[in-house]
Amino acid sequence: MLTLPASPQIGDEIRVIDYTGSANSTNVIVLERNSQKIENELANTVIDIARAGFGIIYTGSAQGWVLIEV
Repeated sequence: MLTLPASPQIGDEIRVIDYTGSANSTNVIVLERNSQKIENELANTVIDIARAGFGIIYTGSAQGWVLIEV
C-alpha cells in the first residue's frame, strides 16, 4: 500500500513501479488517497498489472492526483 500525502502542494509528483512483477497476482499496489481525489474520484486505486509503472501529479482539490505518464 502506498499512502499519498495528506497535504500535497500543486505540482507535487509521484512515480510508482511494480518492480517485483507481482501486482497482477496480489494487487500489491494500492494508492491510498488520504482524503484527496485520484482522477477526480473519491476512491483508492488498485494497480493489478504486473510491472506497471506510472507517474501522477497533484493538480489541486478539484481533480486531485492526475495521471501524467505510464
